[in-house]
Amino acid sequence: MRAKAAWPAQGQVGGESDLESKENRLLAEQMCQLLELLHGRMNSLEASVSHMEELLELRLSSLESSQSDQEARLRGATESVTRLNATSTLAQGVQAAFVLVLSALAAWLGSR
Repeated sequence: MRAKAAWPAQGQVGGESDLESKENRLLAEQMCQLLELLHGRMNSLEASVSHMEELLELRLSSLESSQSDQEARLRGATESVTRLNATSTLAQGVQAAFVLVLSALAAWLGSR
């Protein structure tokens, strides 16, 4: 862009001011087009960010449901192991009682 003279030079005609006016209008049109392009790009980026947010939200909810499912399975397995331990302990107690009864019966039969 060229510098604007403060005072018209000698021999300058009115046509030059028309040229400057056309240049200014052209520059203004170019700036408007640039502004429209920037608005379009910004709208495109906003839509892209919105889409990414939706995808991340879906992924997060999927991971959360998967985690809760795994936690439920783990709780179920823990409860099964606890029941198995209780059943095993009860079976050992019944076995000890059975051995005691058989020993008492053998002692009683042996004493006769």
